[in-house]
Order: sequence, then C-alpha cells, then structure tokens
Amino acid sequence: MRILIKEAYAVFQERTKILQNADVAIEHGKIVSVGESLDGFNPEVTIDGRGRKLLVVPGIMNSHIHTDETLYMNVIPDSAKHIPWFRDWTLPYYHAINREDLYWSTLLSCMLMLESGTTCYSDSANVEPYLAADAATKSGIRGFVAKWTSDIGGDFSMPTDDCIRENEELLKINRRKGRVKAIASVIGINRTSNSLYTAIKELALKNNTIVTSHEASGVEDVKLCLKRTGKRPIENLYSIGFLSERTLISHLTVITEREASLVSKTGTAVVTCPTAELKKGKGFTRQGKLHRLIKDGVRICVGTDTSNSSNHLNVVRAGTLASLIAKDVSQDPGIADVGTVLSWLTETPYSIFGIKGGKIRRGYVADVSVFELELGFYSKGVLQELFYGNNQKCIATIVDGELAYCEGKFKKFKREDVLQECASRAERIHRRLSL
Repeated sequence: MRILIKEAYAVFQERTKILQNADVAIEHGKIVSVGESLDGFNPEVTIDGRGRKLLVVPGIMNSHIHTDETLYMNVIPDSAKHIPWFRDWTLPYYHAINREDLYWSTLLSCMLMLESGTTCYSDSANVEPYLAADAATKSGIRGFVAKWTSDIGGDFSMPTDDCIRENEELLKINRRKGRVKAIASVIGINRTSNSLYTAIKELALKNNTIVTSHEASGVEDVKLCLKRTGKRPIENLYSIGFLSERTLISHLTVITEREASLVSKTGTAVVTCPTAELKKGKGFTRQGKLHRLIKDGVRICVGTDTSNSSNHLNVVRAGTLASLIAKDVSQDPGIADVGTVLSWLTETPYSIFGIKGGKIRRGYVADVSVFELELGFYSKGVLQELFYGNNQKCIATIVDGELAYCEGKFKKFKREDVLQECASRAERIHRRLSL
C-alpha cells in the first residue's frame, strides 16, 4: 500500500527534531521519504494535514499488557489491594472464561490500542497464546505473545519440563511470516523456580528472542521472595544469571539502590506500569527507583498492564504519568522530557524487540501513528501537547505500511461488531461470577 501523509508536523529521525509542513511517504511497508514531496509518488491513500494540525510520530508500543483480561475491564474495585486484587478478583475471572472469550478479549484489546495510536504490543502471560496471536493477526496490529509460565504452585502451574516444552513450541511461530511473534516468558513473582528461570532464558537466547518476567511488583512479593530464596527478587535473579541485555523485567515497584545498580550493571531493560502501581497503592514513588534507573541509562519502556490496572489501554497516557513521577521524585524536570518519554514508547521498545522501527526515517519499518492536535501553535511544543495537552486524538495508525485504523474505522473489522460481541460475553462472565 502506498500512503502519503501530507503537510504535517513530523518527529524526524531524532526525537527532538520536528519538521513542519512535512510529507511522509510510505510504500511496501517502509518509510520511503520524509520532508518534501516525493516526485512521481502516486499514493493509494492520502492523509491530508492541510487545514488541520497533524503530528506524525513513530509507531507506539505498549510494552506490558494482559489482553486476556480486557473483557473484565472496570470490574475490580479501585480499593482492592495488591494480593486480594489478584487472588480474589483476577483468578476467579480466569476460571469463568472460555477459549472464545479469550479470543474476543484480545481482539477488543487490539482495537482499543489501535485507536489510541498503538502499533505494537507485548503480552507476557497469555493463557492461550495461539488464540491471542490469531486475534492480534485479525486486528492488523503488530504484537508479541507469550505463555503464562510457572512451575511453583498456584493456578496454571505446570511441571518445569512442561513449561520449557510449551515455550519452545510457541517460539516456533517466529519461523512463519506475519506481524505477530512470540517471546520467552516466565510469570515470575514467586511462581517460578530458579531452574525454570535459567532454562527459559537459555531458550530465549537459542531462539534469538528476549525473555520477560514480572518482578518486585509489591512489598508482599519481596517478603515472600526473601522467605523462599533468602534474597530480594533482583538479587536472586542476578545470582542465577537471569539478568542480561536480552532480559525485560516488568514492574520493579519495590527495589533497593543495590538492586537498581544490578539492573543497570547487567544491561537489563525495564517496563514501568505507573498507573497499575499507583492505583494499587504499592509505594512506587517511594520504593520504585524509576528516577535512578533513568539516570543510570537503563532502557525504559512503558505499559498499561491489565484493563483493571489502568482502566484504559492508552500507553501515551501511561508514558505521561511515568514522566511526571520521575520528574517529581527526582525533583528534576529535565530527567524525563517529552523527547525521552517518546523514546520509551517508540525507539527503545522497538530496538529491544528487534524491529527496525521506532523512528520516522527513510528505510525504517512503516509503523506510524498520526495524531490531530487541538492547537499546534508552536512547532517545538507539539510533543508537549501530545503528552500533556487537551483533546489530542489519534486519527490514523499505520502498521507495516498498512492502514489498520483511520478516522474511526478499522481495516479488518467494524468497531460496533466487536463492542456488541464483547458486551454480550462480558455480561455472561459477570453472571458466572455472580457480580
């Protein structure tokens, strides 16, 4: 597909350079021109910025989400604490749903992400990852699925060898063409043995992918890890060699200065989910060390987490919140300026996941998000308007050079059909749970 975005603000190459009245041409899944008009380019679709204030940014990635849970959105009380939130509310949901529910929950997730400008996402714990991959493929989004993997007690736990075998089998989908791939994953948070941690990491390296885990998500997790291993979560992972440049850790809500230094020392990347941490009152601003990780040069990504953690899947909003937390805790407004926040959503995750994208640059993968700004008065302030402003909205989401979403319409399905089906399924789930 040939797409021309005409006369827009464009974040060009480096995240601090804004072009005005720029044309962006896309063909065969790649960005072929940025800046002035390309002679002889005959677009099939034109997104015209004349008379509007359009902002073109690199494709945006939601780096931590659980698409299985979106049918349950807005159900868990916002007064629920960390452990009861999972034990008393989330686990019963998983026991009340069926395979078709999981498919539609992921399709709903992808729809909500696409219409907020997300071109790519990563889910680290799918109960049925093949169904999630099918739904993501249907939507047109780029995505990464993973198996909910644990070998210590609790729901969905399996023998260690079965965990390894299922991850190995899932990673075979990376051999086929398509935008949806798999990553190696363990659930972490005291449901993973040290032998499984090391085995899944080795499997990730063997298959040239990353390995991810949830860690230090709350004070309770840390206390249990100390009791189980004699070490804090990150100290334990460091001692067994799990931390590396190919490791992506989610949360890190409660860590020490030493643990922060171990993350930095090993080149481990981090996904922060600020709304999830603050909403559950985990003490993130006092114990999370996000500002320290930023200062140490740790690669930071952002996720919305589940639909009951953020109650939205708009990772731009989550990025804004992460930046405000870092600014306030460090008392340094320059620690996370808008260019830095944009990198957390674009070039950093795209690099971690091995995609030549995350920049508006000739020859890069054409994952592109287009927003309409209400004001757009000052060219150097358009990113501030994107992250902090009022009434900015995504008008087009381009994935791999295809127009997955544009002006309220999706390429592969009708919004009203998805909402109608999901509303019906959600109602049945509520009845099963006697809500």
